[in-house]
Amino acid sequence: MTESRQPDAPHDELSVVLGGPVYQALCRVRLLEPPLKKVARRIAFVVLLVWLPLMVLSLLEGTALPGNVGLPFLHDVAANVRFLVAAPLFVYAELPVHERTRHILLTFRERGLIGPELLERFRSRVAFVVRMRNSLVVELGMLVLVFTLGPKAATSSAGLDPSNWCTQSGGGLTSAGWWFAHVSLPVVQFLLLRWLYRLLLWSYLMWRISRLDLRLIPTHPDRSGGLGFLGEVTTVFAPLLFAMSSLVAGIGANQILQGQETLLSLKVEIGSFVGFVLVLVLTPLCFFAPRIAAAKRKGKVEYGALAARYTREFDDKWVRSAEPPTEPLLGNADVQSLADLAGSYEIVAGMRPVPFGLDVILAIVLPVLAPLAPLVLSVVPLDELLKRVFELLF
Repeated sequence: MTESRQPDAPHDELSVVLGGPVYQALCRVRLLEPPLKKVARRIAFVVLLVWLPLMVLSLLEGTALPGNVGLPFLHDVAANVRFLVAAPLFVYAELPVHERTRHILLTFRERGLIGPELLERFRSRVAFVVRMRNSLVVELGMLVLVFTLGPKAATSSAGLDPSNWCTQSGGGLTSAGWWFAHVSLPVVQFLLLRWLYRLLLWSYLMWRISRLDLRLIPTHPDRSGGLGFLGEVTTVFAPLLFAMSSLVAGIGANQILQGQETLLSLKVEIGSFVGFVLVLVLTPLCFFAPRIAAAKRKGKVEYGALAARYTREFDDKWVRSAEPPTEPLLGNADVQSLADLAGSYEIVAGMRPVPFGLDVILAIVLPVLAPLAPLVLSVVPLDELLKRVFELLF
């Protein structure tokens, strides 16, 4: 094992994606070149592993197309979305997440948020996350879990119609169903579970960093004390969120198409999922709320005192002085400084409670809602929907 493949001691970089036994295995079989090259090759491998055998086997068994079963393979929206959309996106999402999050330590240092006295404590927190990311026990545990539970969940995951491409009339699994239960479904479950674990590590790291005595600047223009970059980093999870949402949308589409549910009857499940995603992604940033609030309180006191002292001197010089100032008032630096000071205090008073705004929330919600949007067609026909959109726009 080389250091270039799986770094054990972080310096100025951190990636929640690199490392682990599966990462090492992909390197050995040349499906991955450090850090995360050959993405297209890995996506093709996953599709060939989880989708193509199902297509071939269902064609051979006559269950790919309508005629022999109630739910043929090509009509199973959940299965095809799971293996042709979600699985490739789970693989693709690793690259942007790695690229945007790996300089997290460097960004904290460059912005002066972490002083030299805190650097070792910061690095110890990062080192713990790296060790957990590389944990052999954790990944083996996930593999055992999915390959144990996958077969048990296969029938319910295939579809609601008892006559489907996955199961035989006698109750057993077809050849395609066996591959689905023992290979395809566990692989996607592992990809999802590993991403949830990575997000958990990210949350833990943000929590540990938030407990450090960060050097927040109340007058920073991002109105988050200099932490606004954390919200920007969070938006990089969009491909992952789209993939997760597509899983939910695929299952919902199956239920709607088979008449088991309607879009309105699924509103609680959909709303709960959107809420879960928001909590999952935004909670790590909310850990910094106490630090931002403390910086805002301190800033209002300090800049309030500075403003009081300056405005008193300004008032004494320009308003209450017994002798008029010899300097011209027009274009005087004192007036400009007073305006600058007022602007600084307004920034402090307007600091946000968390290091993100509505733009970040929209960047999270939109990729979550996008896969769910086609379900609207089950309630409103496409022509009617287009007509309403046209009326709203024009």
